[in-house]
Amino acid sequence: GYVYLVFELEKSVRALLQACSHDPLSPDGLSEYYFKMSSRRMRCKEVQVIPWVLADSNFVRSPSQRLDPSRTVFVGALHGMLNAEALAAILNDLFGGVVYAGIDTDKHKYPIGECPTSVGQLGGPWDLARPRP
Repeated sequence: GYVYLVFELEKSVRALLQACSHDPLSPDGLSEYYFKMSSRRMRCKEVQVIPWVLADSNFVRSPSQRLDPSRTVFVGALHGMLNAEALAAILNDLFGGVVYAGIDTDKHKYPIGECPTSVGQLGGPWDLARPRP
């Protein structure tokens, strides 16, 4: 199962993360966070904490670039740890031309696992994502 926690204060999020154990994911400082919980029915279970920074919902390569809806595809089934900039980098490495990625969020601004992604120009693999006439 899973649970979402929404804090009113950013310092509460920092306090939760400081109370977690950390498993480093990469040399650039990314970590997985785990918090130990107990109840009457279970003893000391580690649960994963996935923090979400609101600014991580959108990535724009060039703010002056106009987005064209006909050059936008929706990417789904995203993991909660993947932010918009990382997704844009992955898709840009695979296909090239990514200018925008915006991860859709719920009413509490938590990612819901889908992301409209736009390219500056079509061509190559991106043509496969276009609707056929």
